[in-house]
Amino acid sequence: PYITHDIDVLVENLRWAKELFEKEGFMLLPNLDKHKLSLVQKGFLEIELHEDVCWGSLRFVDKEVLWSNIREKEVAGVKTCVPGVEGDILTYLAHMNFQQYQILLGDLLYVYTLLSKADWKLIERQATKHQWLLPFRDTVAILNGLHSELYGEPGPIHDCLPLCAKVHVNFP
Repeated sequence: PYITHDIDVLVENLRWAKELFEKEGFMLLPNLDKHKLSLVQKGFLEIELHEDVCWGSLRFVDKEVLWSNIREKEVAGVKTCVPGVEGDILTYLAHMNFQQYQILLGDLLYVYTLLSKADWKLIERQATKHQWLLPFRDTVAILNGLHSELYGEPGPIHDCLPLCAKVHVNFP
């Protein structure tokens, strides 16, 4: 199983969120990215506050897309808001391509639950606008290929974006 070292939290106001965590005893870690802060406190995972989905100067999705159609989820018994489906998918795909450089099984299964609910034209326009269309399409092809390999049928994205990579999965 994958064990994370941090929790990513998307916030509208980074300064305000930082102050809230500091009031609870969290300490700020040094950071060069102006869109993100990392805070720590003994006994807790590192908290990464993000005001935007970007790494360095590269932005991957418009804030309006992230904050439109927000959804309420329960995480460990706590109700919280998460981005709309399109913003959520774009965040995961960008994370896979530009931070992790891998597709984690938990992320794959979570993204699969969102696929049929998404506006893929909007998602593709965002990838085009923010100049990561090629990695986006490559990842969609892999997701489609994995879906076909795992489930024996095309995935829900295939109708909108009929890209498919040949993927072979061998479990021990």
